[in-house]
Amino acid sequence: MAESIETEYRLIKHRRRVSVIAAKARQFARDGIKYRVHHKTTNSTRPSTRQADEIIDISGLDHVITVDPRRRRAAVEPNVSIATLVTATLKHGLIPAVVPEFPGITVGGAFSGTALESSSFRYGHFEKSVASLEVILGNGNIVTASPVENSDLFSGLAGSCDITLPGNTVAAFLDWVNNNLGIYPVWICPVRVIPDSRNRERCHNINVNVRLWGPKTIHGPDDVPGRDSPEAFERFIRDNKMIEQATRDLGGTKVVYGDNYYTEEEFWRIYDKEFYDDLRDKWGAAGLPSLWDKLGNPNPTYKEQPSRSKAIMKVLLKRDYLLKK
Repeated sequence: MAESIETEYRLIKHRRRVSVIAAKARQFARDGIKYRVHHKTTNSTRPSTRQADEIIDISGLDHVITVDPRRRRAAVEPNVSIATLVTATLKHGLIPAVVPEFPGITVGGAFSGTALESSSFRYGHFEKSVASLEVILGNGNIVTASPVENSDLFSGLAGSCDITLPGNTVAAFLDWVNNNLGIYPVWICPVRVIPDSRNRERCHNINVNVRLWGPKTIHGPDDVPGRDSPEAFERFIRDNKMIEQATRDLGGTKVVYGDNYYTEEEFWRIYDKEFYDDLRDKWGAAGLPSLWDKLGNPNPTYKEQPSRSKAIMKVLLKRDYLLKK
């Protein structure tokens, strides 16, 4: 009885937090202001263009509401970290099917950001373990989305199957990297593909996630090492565009939490603009910047890095999410 009362209390507090955020979203929508969401932390490597007066802060949505050991389900807010979720479930002898390697990754970020780990060869991406979502739409309305309720929204919010390479082309990609860049170490993680109504016809049984860590070791005669000069930065961009093209040629897609260097036309050929625009129209997202607004980087330019003192001050003030990287 005491536990059920405590759970109900946590639900009441959750609804209050959600209502405040939804009200702010409605106000932005009425005022015609395109806004972004602040999560407090991020694993993205993309530069930030956020302005403090065009942000909805959801960092307070970081509570575990309940863990139901009988149904093997947990109800959590999106800013709950994977470490916090694991701690809560272990008390009941349970653990999420997919536990990403970074403990600070949030549940919401893992769902929308195609998180995976070694167990993904059996369970797929993290989002395949999620039963349903409570969603605050761009216009402030609140809806539920799941594989059976508002399934198009659920599918659109989750990472899709084609963010990595099909299993039958990954060897060719690794050969290309070895022969042209020589970047090591290389992360290789097989991912079971669990089709849904949107991607059933274009999925393979197994995809392979590849991550390239470290500097390249194969250099041309005009290569400038590092990234700390305009010439080195140009070489860095050129190498990344080569990786993007090789990925596309072999039927894969680059994950978008890092920088991309596509033109807008190239970007929307890859990320299904028609499906995306239909979802935005249907689910009231006109008040939010588009995916291209957020990710587009067709003409990158070299910039001096911020001074160490400025970066430290931003972190101390907890405004490092506004720091241009």
